[in-house]
Amino acid sequence: MDDPRTAQLVATVAHLRQRIAELEASAESDIRQRTRLTALATAVGLSLANSDSLAGALQQCAEALVTHMGAALARIWTLNERDEVLELQASAGLYTRANGPQGKVPLGQSVIGRIAQFRTPYLTNAAVVMVR
Repeated sequence: MDDPRTAQLVATVAHLRQRIAELEASAESDIRQRTRLTALATAVGLSLANSDSLAGALQQCAEALVTHMGAALARIWTLNERDEVLELQASAGLYTRANGPQGKVPLGQSVIGRIAQFRTPYLTNAAVVMVR
């Protein structure tokens, strides 16, 4: 490989192989993510269509989040507009007790109350924040 053009070609091929491997890994990751989301959407749809009660449907939805998205904890509150309080309807994962201190949360108070007040989604890897 005394020829500089050959060395350049070998380096270019090596770079292209690395880039192709990166793109393949990214595509595989995207496919896994879409598969999880499709499974979640299916589970949620079936829960809502086949449950006898809202409470049962919401519990199945929380469980689907844990199962299909790998969540450590998933909770679903509904808003009692008259009292301006969130009422915990379903809990799945690490902490399933639905009648604890997070059972009723005034709108605007604590992390959960502020999420509801501003109507913004909240995802975290710090499940301890949510359990307190």
